[in-house]
Amino acid sequence: MCINNNSNMKRILFSIVLVLTMVACERSEDFSASGSPFNGKSLTGRPIVQIQYDLHEEGVEASIDSLTYFDVWHWNSQGQLASVDYDTAGIQHALYTPFRDTYHYDGQGRLESIDYYGYTNRTCRFNYNNGLLSQITYPFGDSGYQYQTEFCYHSGSHYPYAVIFIHPQESFMVDRLGDTLVQTWTLEWSGGNLVRATADSMAWYCTGISWIDYYYDNHPNSLQGLFFASQIFDGSFVDEPTSLCRNNLVRRVIHCTNHDEISSIESLWKYTYGPDGYPTSVSYSYSTMYWTTIYVTNHITYGVF
Repeated sequence: MCINNNSNMKRILFSIVLVLTMVACERSEDFSASGSPFNGKSLTGRPIVQIQYDLHEEGVEASIDSLTYFDVWHWNSQGQLASVDYDTAGIQHALYTPFRDTYHYDGQGRLESIDYYGYTNRTCRFNYNNGLLSQITYPFGDSGYQYQTEFCYHSGSHYPYAVIFIHPQESFMVDRLGDTLVQTWTLEWSGGNLVRATADSMAWYCTGISWIDYYYDNHPNSLQGLFFASQIFDGSFVDEPTSLCRNNLVRRVIHCTNHDEISSIESLWKYTYGPDGYPTSVSYSYSTMYWTTIYVTNHITYGVF
């Protein structure tokens, strides 16, 4: 089901909700059900078996001269992603137990759940309606609360016009924030790619972001149709919608509002490609709270089904 934000606004001050609203051109979209990332099945034509991360940090307080770590991917005999071991030989692997997503599928071959092993062990459960992903649920904290993400679709569309993150609040936060946290975005799709996310008043109030624009290459995306526990926990479908899009994200511009003044933050991704057009490496950078910049290059190794 979908939440009616108008009827709940008085009692809901803040929550994490994402609304994907299709633009007028949606009626002429040419996405088949098998080509949608929301039918619970991987769309990649090339299975990733390893991603090597090479990074270094620059700035006055830089602490990382160089670091290399790996994500290792495992696939089953049906061509489904079975598990991903994260950060092997990296910082988190050395300090904590290894991080891992383990995937389970239903009798129709759709993603049914992801077991996450890390700081805490949690399970994300997937539900479907009319052949398309309708809801993801997972536990949060020690209170037994179930967070959920709901997806809504226009009739005949295989891409959702709304995806809603619903986060119940701890009792000590209810008086201040309400019993549920809500955040709403409207999104525009083109050619199987998310091209703009626009925040509503609640999302703008919570994040300071007014809208985000996205730009892509014309090469196939080997992550399309894949979901990851960290992506679900963080609600990062808006930040980096790489798993949902047909092509590879090359540029993102976040437009922030502060006292009616708009500022923009740009992020870039640079790819190299193999003979089949799939990315073999991607380079990018990001700033830290310590006034340093971390530069990363991911090297992607593929296997065969």
